[in-house]
Amino acid sequence: MNLTLLYITFAGILMCLTSVIAAGILLVKENILKKLLFPVVSISSGVFIGSAFLFLIPESMELFDSHQFAMFIVLIGFLAFFFLEELLKWHHCHKMPHEHASEHVRSKDNKLGWLITFSDFFHNAIDGASIAATFIISPKLGVLTTLSTFLHELPQEIGDVGILLHSGFKKKKAFLINLFSQLSFFIGALFIYFYNNDFLIHLLMPFTAGTFIYVSAVDLVPEIKASHITKERLLHAFYFLLGIFFIYFLVELFHHTH
Repeated sequence: MNLTLLYITFAGILMCLTSVIAAGILLVKENILKKLLFPVVSISSGVFIGSAFLFLIPESMELFDSHQFAMFIVLIGFLAFFFLEELLKWHHCHKMPHEHASEHVRSKDNKLGWLITFSDFFHNAIDGASIAATFIISPKLGVLTTLSTFLHELPQEIGDVGILLHSGFKKKKAFLINLFSQLSFFIGALFIYFYNNDFLIHLLMPFTAGTFIYVSAVDLVPEIKASHITKERLLHAFYFLLGIFFIYFLVELFHHTH
């Protein structure tokens, strides 16, 4: 097997593991889960912002002669997620399971659960395409993008499974449906790998940066700023900065070992 394809396959398996981990974590008591979940949300927000500005955008500038064009694609990525969220009711949910019960009424047709599954299926395919493109450009960039996406996907999958449960799905079915939506990663990834169009692969770098900025600025940062307790807000800010410094450390580490 080609080494790049092997990297992409391992990345896909790691993304699928988020569903397994999410299902296991939901067995933890909610007071403990909340203590674990919100620091991860804050860290992943910092990781996404750091990834976009510290390696995806700089690398994009090197791929295109026109920096203005590269930044235009970043903007396209940002707007694409904005419109998808509006049209598909896309979400990045990191709430406690009981909070879904108070916000969503159970229905026999499970409309909410199926909507979540459809949007996640599409979302994960885009993640697969983006991660595959970065691995094709550089294994180190692929590793950074995979780590960034994994840290964000974990709390999101916990929220997704919670929504499925409170939409009326049984535990086993909720887990299997959520895992199935994760498998779409391989649809996007394998399409990019086998189509192997350099221009499209290069476009996905700044496009991914735009999506990272959107998810962090629009979905994650408002959540970590929602607390009215000063101590919690300061802790969230600390974790947010920790996520940025984590990416900065990795970028510098990979740069010096290049």
